[in-house]
Amino acid sequence: MKRVDWLDRMKGILIILVVLGHAVGTASHYVTGWGNDACRFAFKFIYFFHMPAFFFLAGLLARDAAWGEVLKKKIRRLLVPYWVFGLVSIGAFLALIGLFSHAGTTDAYYARDFASIPWWQMLGSLAYGAPLPGTDGFRCNSVLWFLPCLFTCNLLMLGLIRLNRQVVFWIVAIGCVPFFVFLQRLHCPSLPFGFSRILEFLPFAILGYGLAGRLTFASRTWLVLPVLYAAACFFVAYDWRMYTSYGAWPATMAMGVLGTLACCVVAKMTRGGLLVKLGQASIGIMLIHKWVLLALVKLGLHEAILSTVLCVGISYGLT
Repeated sequence: MKRVDWLDRMKGILIILVVLGHAVGTASHYVTGWGNDACRFAFKFIYFFHMPAFFFLAGLLARDAAWGEVLKKKIRRLLVPYWVFGLVSIGAFLALIGLFSHAGTTDAYYARDFASIPWWQMLGSLAYGAPLPGTDGFRCNSVLWFLPCLFTCNLLMLGLIRLNRQVVFWIVAIGCVPFFVFLQRLHCPSLPFGFSRILEFLPFAILGYGLAGRLTFASRTWLVLPVLYAAACFFVAYDWRMYTSYGAWPATMAMGVLGTLACCVVAKMTRGGLLVKLGQASIGIMLIHKWVLLALVKLGLHEAILSTVLCVGISYGLT
């Protein structure tokens, strides 16, 4: 399939937001007052939609095809990088574990004793495609969950497309998130290859498939969508565990859709080869950037915008 520039630009925007979100989360532990408030708003602005939007793009690109063809393609593009970067991350984690133990931040994520995570939990989680139940097996590189989850999403979308029943799409799209909330309330252990999280994101992939070919956004009037989304972020509380509260998931779902469509508008209306290049390298940047960001933090570069720029640039250069 021929690449479409605006889709690559959207991936480029999203990968910048991924890095910015992690940089903002780190920076928030070093600033107070209005700076901390700005970090909290930026974090909320990003996290409502940036990961759902990646799955929305997967739905936009979903097509009917032979199972063997899709499996071969997705294993090469998603699982091979996952396994390679996963093994590299585990090796680096074990080699540098002393640096992790004292990362110089009050964030419990870093302050916890990293040495207490056995190597077999990390390898087992890599094979399982999700943290082994009851473990923190992706601590070596927390973004590893994304690729097996996206792989599972692509296969489920192909299955739905081949069923060729519109009513099935509606049933799955409407039922996924409440069922996810139900499982979370039961404290269901993590399931392999992203099945624990796919229920959050599959509705966005279905939405993307339904809107494929219809996202013209030709008029600049559509730029009101990003403005509306930013304004709504002031009034809608962000639930850290997205969708898991009975009262919060309808609002977070709506914000995810609004933010995703707003991002589509921006990607459609902007130009520039840099975003296209970043989008084409987005998986590599996704897998590498946490290591680069941690190195920047260790060097004392806690300012979110600066660390994001450096992190994206270095990660792109390493990809």
